[in-house]
Amino acid sequence: MKKGIETYNIKRGVIANPVQQEMTPAEAITHAEALAVTAAAKPMTDWTRAMIRSDKKLPRWGEDILDGMADKSGVAQITLDRLQAKKEKRGERP
Repeated sequence: MKKGIETYNIKRGVIANPVQQEMTPAEAITHAEALAVTAAAKPMTDWTRAMIRSDKKLPRWGEDILDGMADKSGVAQITLDRLQAKKEKRGERP
C-alpha cells in the first residue's frame, strides 16, 4: 500500500507531497483498524447529521413547547408534521 497522497495546493500551485512511500505492515494494520472504526461509527454519524438538519427546521426547545401543550389545535400542520418526523427519526437511533 502507498502512503503520502499527492495533494495539490491550489493557492500556490505546487504539489505538497510528491513522494510515495510504502507502508510498513504495522502501519497497514493501524490504517485498517482506523477504517474499521470509521465504518462502524458511520450509522451514528449519519443519524446525528440528520438530527442536526431537522433541528434547523424545528429546534429542540420548540419540540419541548409542543410536547407540553395539551391542545395543539392552533398549531400549523407543517409544524406538527415536523414534530412527528423528528420523533420517528429519534426512534431510529442506531
